[in-house]
Amino acid sequence: KNRYYVSSFEEYDEELIALYDDTEYMTGLIKEFEEKFRAEKHERNIIDFDDVMHYAIEILGNEAAAEYREKFMYIFIDEFQDSNGLQEKITDCIKREDNLFMVGDVKQSIYKFRLAEPEIFREKYRIYKKAEEEKSIKIDLNSNFRSKASVTGTVNDVFDGLMEDYDDDARLYCTAPEDTPGEKSQLHIISIADEE
Repeated sequence: KNRYYVSSFEEYDEELIALYDDTEYMTGLIKEFEEKFRAEKHERNIIDFDDVMHYAIEILGNEAAAEYREKFMYIFIDEFQDSNGLQEKITDCIKREDNLFMVGDVKQSIYKFRLAEPEIFREKYRIYKKAEEEKSIKIDLNSNFRSKASVTGTVNDVFDGLMEDYDDDARLYCTAPEDTPGEKSQLHIISIADEE
């Protein structure tokens, strides 16, 4: 509260009004850059990764989506927690109601800097958990046979504090043999606040 609400709403409004012209100018620069960048790519006959997704959506907006919907028996998506809105739209164009299989773990989402939207995964997880879609089910793969109890316990302790919806379904359960319990987890905090 003290960090985010240090000013009144009126003060925030005044800041937004004061920044309006600069923001509008910056938006114009970004749009101008995008136009020139697109023209340069067109001139050189090249496309980038985002272009591929935008063109795919454009193509699938026509009859192509129906053709691909029939062509693929199954669609499998791994690391679904790192999908983005464009990838979701492409998948929505070509999936049927009974042929999409997604695997993911929101705890492993690391690509937000590349515009991944783990919120998409969380929303699907919520919908499937409540069985809101008749032909969709959620299967929790939370039985961990590769890590010792000390590791799964530490992971659970960390995410209990980080994620508000970290419940019994999301927790990891150690199913590794108990004959070697593993080493006790350690946490080392290195403070460099006083150093240059």
